[in-house]
This record gives sequence, structure tokens and C-alpha cells, in this order.
Amino acid sequence: MLVGVLVACAVALAACETQSARHATRSTSSTTVSSSTTTTGPPITYQVKSGDTLTAIASFFGVPTAVLAATNHLANGDQLTVGQVLQIPRRPPIQLNVAPPAGPAGEAFKLELIGAQAGEAIRFEVDVPDGDKFTGPPHTASPEGSVTASYQTGLGDTPGMYKVVATGDHGSSVSASFRVEPSSPNA
Repeated sequence: MLVGVLVACAVALAACETQSARHATRSTSSTTVSSSTTTTGPPITYQVKSGDTLTAIASFFGVPTAVLAATNHLANGDQLTVGQVLQIPRRPPIQLNVAPPAGPAGEAFKLELIGAQAGEAIRFEVDVPDGDKFTGPPHTASPEGSVTASYQTGLGDTPGMYKVVATGDHGSSVSASFRVEPSSPNA
């Protein structure tokens, strides 16, 4: 039987709900697995029009207002000038990192999504080698477009490759995998 826990918050790993009373120690490994190989292109230029606000421009291009202000060295984003040319950074490519890339049954795996749209509702689905699926509740991407979650395996979970698919309600979709090894008899 699949025992799973999906824990998430916008920026930091936090404990929310569990489906089992079992707890495992989180790994401190920083190794990641990524399914994305695309690169970010050069910035886009945008000429400010009458009535434009920094917030509206940032929202239109899907970048955080603070990033847009910093990219253009704007001390006060409320003071845009008609005709002013802004550099609009492209969103980073969507990427899903899993750490550690492999671990024993009973271990927690950290899922970190970057490159989603700010405020996008992201849902993680974990596909298990025996055909079971675990779908967690939706989590809202931070203003920087990130979501961090944890998937807790149980000691009796099926060893093999687990596939994680992160899907957003604004079109973000990415996947990655991690391996669950048989738990040691002394665990």
C-alpha cells in the first residue's frame, strides 16, 4: 500500500498534513534531478504607454514587480514615464528538482518547483511503480514562481522509480523522477 505525505508551502519546507503516523528523518542531500533543459532568452523591451503601472506591466509579462523594478533600476516603480523603455526579464524555465535523487523507503523527498507563474495553483502527482498514484492538494506559487513540497515514503512502499508530475492551473507542467530503494532491515 502506498503511504505518502505531501507537505508544501510557497517558499520553505513545512509540515502540514500526514496520512500516516510514521515519521522519517528528512535527508540533507542537495543533489537534484531536473527535467528541464531549456534556457532563458534575452529580455524583452517594452515602451511605457499612458496609464501603465509597473504592477500591470509585471502582471502582463508574468514576472514579479520587484524583479521588474530591480532589472530596470527603478527606485520608485510608481513613477514611470510615457515612452520610457523597460527591460522585461523572461521567466526562468520551469524546473522540478527532487532531493535526494534516491533514498530508502521511509525517507522524505523534497520537491522544488521553480519557474511557475506567480500565484499559480500547482498540484503534485506522484506515480508509484506498482501503478498507485498520490495527488496532493494544490499549492500556490510564490511571487517568485516557486513551490517547495515534500513527499514522504513509507517503510513498506514499493521500491523503484517514482515519477513526480507538477501541473499548474496557468499551464505550467514539468516532471522529474526519484528512486526508492528497499528499506534496510535495521531501519
